Amino acid sequence: MFLLQLIALLPVLVSAQAKPDSGCPKLARSAPAASKPKNCPDPKTVPAVKGTLRDNECLVGGIMGGDFFNACYAPDMKSAIGSIVSGTSKAKQDWSGGSGPFNAKYSTDPSLPFHTIYAPKVVVPGKKLPLLVWANGACGTNGASFTNFLTELSSHGFLIIATGSPKIPWGTTIQNYASTLLSNTDGEKSRAAQLTEAIDWAFQGAAGGKYGDVDVEKVGAAGQSCGGVEAYSASVLDKRVRVVGIYNTGVIDPGRRWYLKEMKQVIGYLHGGKADFSYSYIEQDFMEIPPTLSAIKFQLPVGHMGTFFEPQGGKFGKASVAFWKWQLKGDEASKALFFNKSSSLYTDGWQIDTSHWKA
Repeated sequence: MFLLQLIALLPVLVSAQAKPDSGCPKLARSAPAASKPKNCPDPKTVPAVKGTLRDNECLVGGIMGGDFFNACYAPDMKSAIGSIVSGTSKAKQDWSGGSGPFNAKYSTDPSLPFHTIYAPKVVVPGKKLPLLVWANGACGTNGASFTNFLTELSSHGFLIIATGSPKIPWGTTIQNYASTLLSNTDGEKSRAAQLTEAIDWAFQGAAGGKYGDVDVEKVGAAGQSCGGVEAYSASVLDKRVRVVGIYNTGVIDPGRRWYLKEMKQVIGYLHGGKADFSYSYIEQDFMEIPPTLSAIKFQLPVGHMGTFFEPQGGKFGKASVAFWKWQLKGDEASKALFFNKSSSLYTDGWQIDTSHWKA
């Protein structure tokens, strides 16, 4: 049953989840093949179609036609199954609130109904919280699907807004934790527009400071798999985003690879090594971004689903806390973890490539 749920998750079958007045057209139904079909165009001949911010916001995963799993360019779905399963084998619900100094949880707010807000349980006085907007794997609309991971990040003093409202209330125990959350997307898919909506909400006052004082000068956008390409889409033309986190994905559609030359933000690439079916796309992106752009790439050989569903997000949680504290808080001790080869990140098994770091 678990494997069947994962297989069912892979196709992006879909209706728009963004608000009806978003101006985004309805998406075409898609059912990509498990292998590359015949007569696919040569990627080198596919024109780069550069659009406006609104065009990018309306995309699912930033792929032309709204199809993240474009059958001509996407990874082989059959080979993907193994890496997905291995990435959820140690999944366990964690309601501890994270390991950081600011015990956190998620909630919803009527002023932002299509999102899930992760924040310290008690408003942190005298501190501004950097903002991180997050798009889920599979372009899913369950804002609680990466709970362990996002709660861990938030506990270190971040306001995090994930796309989609939570499918379960905070603290609810469920069976088959990872597979249930991943498969429970109700046939809906998120839009890159929802990341922009979350940033807009923060800039407009974030519900009057209900979740703390938000530092709108320190904004990051990130996402996993399909959600990672949404992060690209929402960030490439939005100057408010300072840092982009690309987890287990890359720009798949050659018609959208112009993104890479237009990126102005610092980028952190995290993936699950060669067992991760997104491996080749991340490696290609890392080579094609502008040579003057600061980027860092770190990989752990755990497959496509990383360790997100382990307590506190596992090793992906630990490395991500260090990355975002360094990037959005200027924490020098966190920075040192990436450049000191005897640090705990290296002993945890991370392979870190700093060759593209310019700052």
